[in-house]
Amino acid sequence: MLKPPTVYNLSWFSRVAGEEESPALVARHSYSTLSVQKQIGVVILYPSLTTPEIVASDSETLELLMLTQADADLPARIRSQLKISAGFDPKKTAADRDLFVGADGNMVGVPEDGAIETQVIPFGVGQQMSTKSGRFKGYVDKRVHKLYVDAGYTKLYRVSLSNKCLAKHI
Repeated sequence: MLKPPTVYNLSWFSRVAGEEESPALVARHSYSTLSVQKQIGVVILYPSLTTPEIVASDSETLELLMLTQADADLPARIRSQLKISAGFDPKKTAADRDLFVGADGNMVGVPEDGAIETQVIPFGVGQQMSTKSGRFKGYVDKRVHKLYVDAGYTKLYRVSLSNKCLAKHI
């Protein structure tokens, strides 16, 4: 009997700057608020509801296409802001920990599994976009392009990472 596939929600989590309390005392022995870096908006174009990612048994790579509003150290932001939850829960509840950290606080897999490869690719009308492996290929429609560009989403990244980040959700 075949086991049904496991389904995951991917979402981008952005905190409002300055909302974290610092556990470190400052010179006046009072608590301060951390000034966190400005968050950037991200749209996960692939995988999405209409083009789900199928992690095949012969592949240990999870691939994404991410459209951002600004240049950024994307691998670092992916580790802290990309959240994965199992199932189709519309609330998309996810743990507040880095991507490759399990519930026990330990890294999932070996250190090399935490590598995240990113590549900027063109984002233009009629421009083909594809994942590194070529499992997904598509074109950008002019209406969709205008919507995203008008909202400030102009940088398209091809992202590859180990699917070991899914292991903490099984």
